Amino acid sequence: MSLGSVLKDVFLANRSFASTIGLKPKSKGLPARIYQADYETVFAGAIKASDDLGWHLVCADRNRGDIAAQRPWGLTTWGDRISINLRLINSRTVRVDACSYAAGELFDWGRHARNIRHYMMDLDTQVRPD
Repeated sequence: MSLGSVLKDVFLANRSFASTIGLKPKSKGLPARIYQADYETVFAGAIKASDDLGWHLVCADRNRGDIAAQRPWGLTTWGDRISINLRLINSRTVRVDACSYAAGELFDWGRHARNIRHYMMDLDTQVRPD
């Protein structure tokens, strides 16, 4: 069984990827985004934005609006876990919340907030093309 399949099972079974594995969000307090677009467009954009950033998609549940991704390991990180949640407000309005979580690190030096800011900027380009 691969790590990806274990994380996917945990995420789907418990709905909250981060709380399931006992992690606390480091990016708490970053505002959600509200998009004036249909749910399918925002969901597809959310997947594309994580792919654009080079994140590994662990799980995506369109019906529940939950996406879990993992940022690759590197010299300065053991990898980050990102939890994204989409909620339909009405037929043309979708709320997107995202949190980045530490993978066994004591300090993030602002990396988790940067993860979410970069993600939201990319999502903006997917959903709000100029």
